Amino acid sequence: MVMEAEDFKIDDIYVPVKLKKSFEEANVEKFTDLLMADEQLAPVLIRKDPKKGFVLVKGVHRLEACREVGDVTIKGFLVQARLL
Repeated sequence: MVMEAEDFKIDDIYVPVKLKKSFEEANVEKFTDLLMADEQLAPVLIRKDPKKGFVLVKGVHRLEACREVGDVTIKGFLVQARLL
């Protein structure tokens, strides 16, 4: 089964504190430069939460780069949460 990336509204994606703590502006700048050069970024990973809606699992720098260039949506894969 091949997963297909979907469009998600950036403003509808909750970014957990753990990912916010790993945020580095230099990494966002790298992705912003790629977007400005019309490069495509790998889709982010998102999970569905009954209380928070869409929750970012992986891709905080790509998400912020898309937000910086004015994108309203981002490509992402909807993944299932795993219990540890």
